[in-house]
Amino acid sequence: ANEALAEFYLEIENGLDDGASFEEVVEGQGLTIETTPLLAPNGLNPQQPDFRPDADLLPILQAAFTMGEDEDPLVVPLEQDRRYAMVDVTQIARSAPQPLARIRELVARQFVLDRANRRAQQIAARIAEQVNDGTSLSEATSAAGVTLPPPQAAQASRQQIAQMGPNVPAPLRLMFRMAADTAKLVRLPADQGWFVVVLESIESSAEGVTDELVAQTQQQFSQITSNEYAEQFVNALLADEPLVRNEEAIEALANRLTGRAR
Repeated sequence: ANEALAEFYLEIENGLDDGASFEEVVEGQGLTIETTPLLAPNGLNPQQPDFRPDADLLPILQAAFTMGEDEDPLVVPLEQDRRYAMVDVTQIARSAPQPLARIRELVARQFVLDRANRRAQQIAARIAEQVNDGTSLSEATSAAGVTLPPPQAAQASRQQIAQMGPNVPAPLRLMFRMAADTAKLVRLPADQGWFVVVLESIESSAEGVTDELVAQTQQQFSQITSNEYAEQFVNALLADEPLVRNEEAIEALANRLTGRAR
C-alpha cells in the first residue's frame, strides 16, 4: 500500500514538474476538486461566520499561505505516508477594513477612550513638569483642574524588587531608574491611565546587601553581558559578510503575519 501511494505521489509531482496544470493533474489522476471560500490563516471567513474548517484543512492552509497566486500547486501531507492533498491558490484577497456600519459602536467607543487617554497624558505630563520645576506634588495636582485620586505612597528595596521578579508594578520599577526629587510618567497597560511617579529620596544601606541580592545582581549583569556579546558577534558577522535579502521569503512571511485571506 505504501509503495502504491508513493508511486501515486510521484506521478502527481512529476506531472506538476512537467508543466501540467492543476486541473490536468486532477483529471488525469481521477481526483476530486474541493473549493473553499476565501479564508484567513485560522481557517475562518468573516463573511461566512458559520463556516468551520475541518482538521484536514489546517495543514492545507499552512501551505497555501506560503504560496503566490501564480505559483505551481503543492502536494501537502495530511497524514504522513497515508493521505495527501494537492493545493492550488486561485485567488488572494488582501485584508480590508470592515464596513463602518458594522463596527460603528466599537469605533465610537474606541474614539472616546483615545481622546480620554490623550487628555489624561497631557494632564499627567503637566503635573510631572511642574514637579520637576520645583512645585510640590499637592500644588501641581490641585492646579490640574480635574478631580484626581489621592497620591499613593510607596517604598521598596532592591531586594524586594528582585524577589518580585516580573510581577513588579510599573510605577515601582520606574522608581529604581530615577534620581531623587524628580517626576516621570508611566503608562498603565491597556490604556488604563497614567501614573505620575515622584521619587522623594533614595536611601543606601550596606545592611541590606545580602549574599542573595549580590547573586541576583550578578545574574542580571551576566544576562546583560551575554546579550551584548551576542549582539557584537552578529554585528561582526554582518560586517564581514554582505547581507542578502530573500524578497520572496520576506513577502511570504509578511503575507502570513498580516493575515491575507485566500
